[in-house]
Amino acid sequence: MVDIRVNRRKFMIGAASLPVLAAPDLSFANIPGEQRLVVMVLRGGMDGMSAVAPVGDPDYYALRPNIAIPKPGETNGALPLGPFFGLHPSLKPIYPLWEKGQLLPIHAVGSPKGTRSHFDAQDILENGTGKANGARDGWLNRAILELGGSSEEGLSIGQAVPLILRGDVIVQTWSPSGLPVAEDDFLDKVSVLYRDDPFFRETLGSARKSAEISSMTMGRNDKKKKNKGKQFAALCRSAGALLAVKNGPRIATIEATGWDTHTNQNGKLSRSFGQLATGVDNLRQSLGDYWDNTVVLMVSEFGRTARENGGRGTDHGSANAVLLCGGAVKGGRVAATWPGLSDQSLYEKRDLFPTTDIRSVFKGVLRDHLGIPEPILSRQIFPQSAAATPLNNLVRVSVRL
Repeated sequence: MVDIRVNRRKFMIGAASLPVLAAPDLSFANIPGEQRLVVMVLRGGMDGMSAVAPVGDPDYYALRPNIAIPKPGETNGALPLGPFFGLHPSLKPIYPLWEKGQLLPIHAVGSPKGTRSHFDAQDILENGTGKANGARDGWLNRAILELGGSSEEGLSIGQAVPLILRGDVIVQTWSPSGLPVAEDDFLDKVSVLYRDDPFFRETLGSARKSAEISSMTMGRNDKKKKNKGKQFAALCRSAGALLAVKNGPRIATIEATGWDTHTNQNGKLSRSFGQLATGVDNLRQSLGDYWDNTVVLMVSEFGRTARENGGRGTDHGSANAVLLCGGAVKGGRVAATWPGLSDQSLYEKRDLFPTTDIRSVFKGVLRDHLGIPEPILSRQIFPQSAAATPLNNLVRVSVRL
């Protein structure tokens, strides 16, 4: 089933430059109930028109004579998502989720204030205010705070806590780098020494929780992975195992890099999509039965240009595809207000037009999966965003606080 509406409504997306971060990172936090939420940030500008190719739009093949994904049934062709869209063939490990109704691509999604700068676009994606440098904290941290988050509820596994999860809720950090972990006996003695000091008591509680997490994951991460894809897959497997722990974390963020494909993009994307799909499948397997209560949200800061460039790649663009999957997702369809790819339909005659505000996707998940009321979403979580109404029917069972 493909849910497509055609609309030429256009909201802007602008200009600029570049960073790509290093290794994948993983962060956690708790929420009440059995719901799990995993936000995967794909840094560098993932090409949504390769991830979810508009194989039914004839202009797609005219704009990309060398790099367009072939139609389903052709050699190296897309996996069918109905008559109009196709999934990149390297995402095959998650195609069974489509067949089970657990994969929901959302296309032509964009930022409310566009920019082609990686720095600014990632900041907008994570701070939730609709503008770069609009807040010091991230929308996911504010959501956890609204859910009653405390200093014991956050955990970050990775070199740093991403902006999306920074804020008033303190997020513990631990990096699976093979560094020694404090022994329980040592923590017990220090806890007694500082039991009357609230600050040190709270800090030591965080250290103890980090030590517990370390003991669960050190076995899987005691050797440094040279292959970034294997490292990402291992982190996803660890994420699922930790999310499946009783009274453990319920919200996770994972970062994957390498999506800036200015040249020879087909080979690079085949590897990246394969690594992403393997990671998601590892996450699913390690979550076990908790997969049924999980939403995985895969997002990138912007899409790529509609036209291929001279290096058989694409440049920084505007609208993109967002992928939702999980047992709690109401999938088996593509949600898209498709603007078309003719010259007059492209933004600035180069990009896919954004017809859905990305905050509408986030709001739909937070409202229906985590039970955060819409007025709070528009005031506190995504300030001054009443015009970006939550998307409906993203999850199977809506939760209300």
